[in-house]
Amino acid sequence: MKRNIYKVLLVAGFLLCSSCLHLNVPPARLEFVSINHRIYSAYDLRFTSDRNLIDLYEDHGRRGQIGTWIHCSLNGDPDFSIEHKIVLEASGIVSGMRLIEGDRRYEMFANIRVENHAVNDGRNHIRPVELVQILKPQEYIPCKVVITAFPFVAYYSKVMYMPTSRFIAAIENPRVAPARTWLEKSDQPRSLLPLAPVCIVRWRYDLALLISSQNMGCKITY
Repeated sequence: MKRNIYKVLLVAGFLLCSSCLHLNVPPARLEFVSINHRIYSAYDLRFTSDRNLIDLYEDHGRRGQIGTWIHCSLNGDPDFSIEHKIVLEASGIVSGMRLIEGDRRYEMFANIRVENHAVNDGRNHIRPVELVQILKPQEYIPCKVVITAFPFVAYYSKVMYMPTSRFIAAIENPRVAPARTWLEKSDQPRSLLPLAPVCIVRWRYDLALLISSQNMGCKITY
């Protein structure tokens, strides 16, 4: 809720700015790398860029960069402007970056959330089954990075096309840790119950699976 209010105020501020500056830097070129299910409606997205998008303004002698976001349109809506709201989208802050050795490219990391903004009851996430049905008719999902900085107009990257098949594979085959694993005696944590099994559920997102693990009497670790 607070994030939505912040975004509305941010957009309003940019719309009222009649003397905003332009950052004379060509749109960054993005290439999709991977996407993995994280938890619930959240996914880890990796992509490359020919520019450091996290410190873009500072690298060009400017200050005031507010945030670096990536937006992916799930319904084919091509309008990524900050004045427009994509109804079905996956978006998140670009929060990590590493320089690819021997290459003038950067690998960027973002945690994106899938949302249906047409729903206003506080439950705007899209169920996996519904999400797959939405994505199936499309071959690619368009994504674009948007950077805001005061008092500049928003900076937009070129469109990145994520293969829909890769997104659907992440939805249907989430990374889930094994239900039970046995550690060597030397690696076992100190416990009054030395034979108690250890359940690793770091990537487990299915509540039913989590409950079943607890019913087995396992010790849950994160």
